[in-house]
Amino acid sequence: MNKTLTRYLDTTEYISKLREIPETELNEPIKPDKWSIKQIVFHMYYWDRLILNDCVPAMSESKLPAFPDHDMHNKKGMSHINDFSTGEVLDIFIDMRQAVCDALLEIDDDTRFTIGSGKRRFSRDSFVKMFIEHDRHHLEQIDEKLNG
Repeated sequence: MNKTLTRYLDTTEYISKLREIPETELNEPIKPDKWSIKQIVFHMYYWDRLILNDCVPAMSESKLPAFPDHDMHNKKGMSHINDFSTGEVLDIFIDMRQAVCDALLEIDDDTRFTIGSGKRRFSRDSFVKMFIEHDRHHLEQIDEKLNG
C-alpha cells in the first residue's frame, strides 16, 4: 500500500482508540448545535460508503458521477444513525474504510478521471487526498472536544 492509502487507512487507528472514551462523551455535541463524535464518525462512514459504491467503480471509466449535494447527503446519512449503537458506528467506519482502501488498491496508478462535469483530472491518490483532508478536519474537531 502506498503512502497516500496508508495515511487514509491510518484514520482507522485513531477511530479505534475512541472505544476507550466513555460512550456518553462520544454522544455529546462537540459544541452547541454541532454533531457529536458518534455523528462525525458516522458522517465519515457515510462518505466512505459513497466512495466505495459510486466512485471507485467509475474510476476506471474515466468519469465519476458528481458528488451529491453535501448538505442533503449528510442529512440522509444522519437519518440512519439511530440504527446503530456508538460501538457499532466505530466498527462500521473501520470496516468500511478498510473496504474502500482494498478497492482503491485495485485501481491502477495511471488511471485518470474527472468528477461530474469538472475538467480537472484526478488520480486515485489525488482523489484520496481530498478525503484525507476531510478526515483531518473532523479529527481536529474530535481532538478539540476530547482535549479541550
